[in-house]
Amino acid sequence: MNFDSCLNELTQFEGTPAEACAYYILLHLNRRHGSQWLSGPRTPMVTDGSGDLLGRLKKWNLALTEKTESRLSKLSTVRDLFAGYFFRGVVLDAHEGAVGWLEERYPLRLRFDIPSPDDMLEAQCEGYRFVTLFIRPEEQLQSYGRHADACDFLLHDLEHAHKFFGDPLSHRGQVQFFKVLRRSSFLLWMRDPSFVQDLDYLKSDMNSHPVHLMKYLKAVVLNAEIRRTGSKTPALDSFWLELFVEWHMPEHVQFAALKLNQPGVETEADQILVRDFFMETQDGKQNRAIVPDVSLSRQPEPSPSVQS
Repeated sequence: MNFDSCLNELTQFEGTPAEACAYYILLHLNRRHGSQWLSGPRTPMVTDGSGDLLGRLKKWNLALTEKTESRLSKLSTVRDLFAGYFFRGVVLDAHEGAVGWLEERYPLRLRFDIPSPDDMLEAQCEGYRFVTLFIRPEEQLQSYGRHADACDFLLHDLEHAHKFFGDPLSHRGQVQFFKVLRRSSFLLWMRDPSFVQDLDYLKSDMNSHPVHLMKYLKAVVLNAEIRRTGSKTPALDSFWLELFVEWHMPEHVQFAALKLNQPGVETEADQILVRDFFMETQDGKQNRAIVPDVSLSRQPEPSPSVQS
């Protein structure tokens, strides 16, 4: 079967959405890399080989070296394959996102279009994310924003999935951040196309530690106010304090958050206070995970790229 015929057959696939996307990725890797699509082992994985994995890959004419076929003969399902091996050209976070979805640890919802930034924000507030699969043959080899083709777009979504779900504490903090972002108003800058693009990026295409998200938001608001007023040091404290009150942020945390992105003023203690505000557990206890890779002197820059 050729590539387009395999895609058409995949539309009738009776497995889970995660399994369908896994096979889709394999079809693209075979197209890109031929018999070199399989990489090294991820974790020891040996089953009885009784599933349809190898038979389906042969039916779809995936290039299989003798070594690859020997490895796959010990596996039963595409889930086993993704759990057991890495793939050429697939970054680690995207691979782990796929495994998390296949193992039903990451609640992802399949779409066949690109969700709006507000749709993705709403999903993240509810604790899940969308993944987009372009399945029609004519959709495969065109670029989507900064992504070279349809498979790259899917892999990017899976990369975000791992960044969103991979660490339970960070996941909780991200959900809480997106919830306060959802109810926040930035009307003063909504006529600024650059600000709208930066805000959309934050809503839909940025998964990171909540302190990073907060720093990014402060940076894009500052840049928008500089463009609006022409002042290099615009007064924004009153805006932030009003917003923080709406977020029910305690006063001592408000002043810590005001200091974010101010080199020589911001401290690790400020970062911890902001972190704990977003990561506070439902019983009122606060998590104590260390904030990873937060530079005290580096201000986040708005992304120049399109969402997803």
